[in-house]
Amino acid sequence: MELPIKFDLSNLSGVGVAQVLFPFLPGGILVIGASVIRADLAGRFFGIGYLGYFAKVGIALFVAYICGLFLAFSVLGVVGGVAGAIASLIGTSFQLSWKPWQSTIWRQTAKRFIGEKFTPVVDLPMDADIVKIQIETAKAKAAAQGGVGLQEAFSVLNQQSEKTIADIVWAQWFSAFESYFAFPLPRANMGTMMSQAAHCSAWAVVILMYFGPYHSWAVWLICWLVVLGAFIEYLLNNLNPHMVRSNADRQIGAMLRILVNRPHDSEKGDPERQRT
Repeated sequence: MELPIKFDLSNLSGVGVAQVLFPFLPGGILVIGASVIRADLAGRFFGIGYLGYFAKVGIALFVAYICGLFLAFSVLGVVGGVAGAIASLIGTSFQLSWKPWQSTIWRQTAKRFIGEKFTPVVDLPMDADIVKIQIETAKAKAAAQGGVGLQEAFSVLNQQSEKTIADIVWAQWFSAFESYFAFPLPRANMGTMMSQAAHCSAWAVVILMYFGPYHSWAVWLICWLVVLGAFIEYLLNNLNPHMVRSNADRQIGAMLRILVNRPHDSEKGDPERQRT
């Protein structure tokens, strides 16, 4: 006899099971702790006559799961959001200071994707001190020649202005390529789930000690250390992609992989190569 409903558990991973079950840990701590703090209410619930033993256990497990799930969404949402905002701010600061779009190798590689029509000036803007020296040299040469040759100074200024404008355009191209070569999101693993379960459980204990009569400085210390460690973990997990994006090497590697597998322009226009 075959069951009307079939369950395929072959593709179920340990991480998936942990994601489903881990709310039971903080939720169970909340329910058990609340039962100890308000033993009178717990006794009245388990003393209900028209509910069987398994029904009461089922209700307790359901309440524990809902409480744990709500706590997990609240804690992970708030703490993860704050850590993500801080990581985004730090990562943006690093990108603006490192200026990965000023990599000559990146510009030469990106030129193959942009095309000659849309490619700005590849040369980097010169240092301000070098520009100043070149202008002063051109002015001194023009003064020695009776004012002739000032166009050389204007040429230096025009080239520097063109390179500066091109640098802004290259920054925009880098941002566009960052959207094209999307950074892969980190996948959850068993260590992540254990860390999240410990983090939520620490908050469950903190809530019970705050509202309940039982306190211990050692438990407070342990809980806040767990919360601090979890926040640092979220911060580093969110900061790592931003740090990688602040370097041009990832985009260069992604573009080179595409260029290696793409036919060269000379091969496209060569009938002999197309026939072979």
